[in-house]
Amino acid sequence: IGLQNYFKANPDKFIDRLSKGPPAEYRWLAWRFMADLICSKKKGHYEDCLRALNPTSKALHDIDKDINRTFPNHPYFNIENKGNFGQETLRNVLGAYSVNDKQVGYC
Repeated sequence: IGLQNYFKANPDKFIDRLSKGPPAEYRWLAWRFMADLICSKKKGHYEDCLRALNPTSKALHDIDKDINRTFPNHPYFNIENKGNFGQETLRNVLGAYSVNDKQVGYC
């Protein structure tokens, strides 16, 4: 009946089944649905975190050291194939997370 309809009709059952691990062929769809659900409740939060990111922070310094070593053979992160897009996107996500969860930061 569709993830959204099933979630609306059976939210507790949906979360319970999701926590046990959906079938591999539907896993990406289930996690994307949950990510969209969570993000819709925090519209603009990611952008706020990016704006709050201090360009001289230790977290960003550490991220910049690691970013070139992250998935060097994966096409999305390969500078020759994609320019700097994949690495820049990952840098933004990690930086925003370090602002969002100061206790964890970037480690």
